[in-house]
This record gives sequence, structure tokens and C-alpha cells, in this order.
Amino acid sequence: MGAVLAVAETQPVTGAEALAAFILGIEVVCRLSKAISVAPANGDIAWSQTGVTCGIGAALAAARLMRLDPETARMAAGIAAAGASGIRALHGSMCTAALPAFASQSGLRAALLARGGFTATPSVIEARYGFAQCFAQTPHLAFLTDGLGTHWEILANTYKPFPCGIVIHPMIEATLEIAQELNTVAEAVARVEIIANPAAMALCYRRHPKDEMEGHVSLYHWVAAALARGKAGIPEGADQAITDPAIRALRDRIDVTNDPAMPHDGADVTVRLSNGASAARRVRSCIGSRGRPMTDAELDQKFTSAAEGVLSKSKVDTYLASIRGVETLGDARVLAGGALTA
Repeated sequence: MGAVLAVAETQPVTGAEALAAFILGIEVVCRLSKAISVAPANGDIAWSQTGVTCGIGAALAAARLMRLDPETARMAAGIAAAGASGIRALHGSMCTAALPAFASQSGLRAALLARGGFTATPSVIEARYGFAQCFAQTPHLAFLTDGLGTHWEILANTYKPFPCGIVIHPMIEATLEIAQELNTVAEAVARVEIIANPAAMALCYRRHPKDEMEGHVSLYHWVAAALARGKAGIPEGADQAITDPAIRALRDRIDVTNDPAMPHDGADVTVRLSNGASAARRVRSCIGSRGRPMTDAELDQKFTSAAEGVLSKSKVDTYLASIRGVETLGDARVLAGGALTA
């Protein structure tokens, strides 16, 4: 969306036009990501799709708004592919949040360069030694065009309810339910037992993160924080929570078992107290997954919580109204300008 709003600052763009460009960009990102990482494609977990594919999506979104002809838009995609990168080892640092920004910047720059006559290889995605071969051991190019125009991958894309790695979310949901049931202090917890998909540990293995950036991808921290505080919002991921003695001690009492049969959006969590009491939850299709997408009310609450202390209530209400009525906006700059001041 950053590239879309940047274009809107340089030329007239309606809300409907911005929305169409945004949908196009996300659809491209989803299809590219599937082509290099979803079976029968065989990708490498070391690549982060956010950095690898989002620049190309941003380039084509910007190209649509700039009304570039098809050949020039292909050049924009190729130029953006030249800057594709996303190293997953950077997760747990400030680069985690910067990757989408870098990609948006790269895509916008690619569209501007293409409009000015800069060229790239037209078939860079499917070419020998091209994008697909570079980022996947075995790409599946059919995902790029299967059902194009009738089937929309964006409809399978969902929003995250918790401000951390998505593979942790089923554990957080289960833990929050247990915390409400047991209603006890962290010190009373003897052991937490988790059965999770192996991807959760592959990406979020840090038991004791050193700061909130590492905490963003720490399964142990978020389960401990959710259990100790009964919440899993922005404060639970901040440095104060990372260094909280009770949460830190609780992280040492968490055991995780990998189960390849566990779906990515599922987990089993059992909490045992020192007095012998226990509670367990099994989550399948956690909140925020395709099987349980967030409702409009939940999304509004998430935005409101994230904006607390930054925007006034009136600004939050105005901004939400603009988002909900984006297709009716005469000027898409409202989407950015509404958040500039409190």
C-alpha cells in the first residue's frame, strides 16, 4: 500500500483506483509466493517471501496507477525482480519490519524507472536462471496463472490478530483461553506443554529473546506473556515484557514438541499448576487463519489498540471510516493524511 499511496501523492487517484491497484499487487505477491514455496513447488525457508515477492507486486500496483502500457509494466516487474531479497535470518531484528518498506520502495522505484525508459528482461520470472529458479529449488509456475481472473488468491490471505510471527498464533489463542479459565499468577504454573507444527520452532525457536525485535519471533515469550498477563497485544511484546522476571521465569517452564501432522494454524497447549490443577486447549484454524478470519469488528479493535497513544479517538474514528468507505473516496491521499496528526 505504501507504493500506492506514494503514487497518489503525485497524481489524482481515487479510492476505487487505489483499492484496485492494491488488490492487483497483493494478488501478484500471493501467486509469486505460491510458485516458489507451496507444494509441488520446493522452496527454501531461508528466503522471506515478504522481501522476495512484494517489490514486484508493488511495482505492478504502481504501474497500474501510472497507466503504464503492458510492455512497460513488464519492465517494471523485471526491474523490481532485480532488487528481490529477503533473508529470514534477519527476523528478530529491525529488518523484520523494514522488509515490507524496502519492497514497497523498490517497487515504486521500478515503476518510475520503467516509465522513464529503463529496461529489464521481459521474461525474468520464468526465464532460465530467472526469478523462479533463483528462489525455488523446484518452482511451480502454473500457480502464476491458474484461474487468473476468476480465482483470487487474495481471498485466502488473512489478517494477524497478534503482533508477532503468525506461526505462534494458535498457541497464543489456546493460552489466552487457559489463562482466563485458570485465573492464576505466573508463579503458580509448574509446566506448559505445547504440541506444534515444526514450522513454529523452525522460525520462532528463541527461548529468551534479548529485545522486543527478537521477541517478535519467540514462541516461548508470547506463550509466557499471554499466560502471565492474560493478553497478547503490543505491550506484551515490548521490552518491559521481555525483561519481566515472571515472564522470563515462565519461559523456562515451557516444553515444545514438534508434530508434522499438526496443521500450521493449529496447536495443543496444556498448562499444569504446582497444586496439581491443569487446563488444556486444542486449537484448529486459529483466529486470523483462513478457516477463522477476523471479523470487521475484530479488525477495528486491532486498529484502535494499535493507534492508542498515537492518534486521538476522533482521528481513529475518521480513519476507520475512510478505510471502510475506501471505494467512495474521491482522493486516496485521505488514507495517508488522516494518520499524519493526532
